[in-house]
Amino acid sequence: MARSNPIADNVINPECVEDIEQMLLKIWPDGKAELTEFAAALGITNEIDINTMKHNLGLGYTPYPIRRYADYLWENSNYGSK
Repeated sequence: MARSNPIADNVINPECVEDIEQMLLKIWPDGKAELTEFAAALGITNEIDINTMKHNLGLGYTPYPIRRYADYLWENSNYGSK
């Protein structure tokens, strides 16, 4: 049986970064998440990929605010390029 992906299971068709933020807040209602937990929710477990995400998100945050993740996903998706 395939493992459930909490992010993929919640995404339908975001029209703005706020849609992504709201979806992430359903998973992390306290408004923050550790990078390793966020990456695991995306199915990313490779340390190089996680460190690249950390570099792109900005160093010095632990945990990262959900809005930062939403911005990151929006800016690096096909949705954000419309």
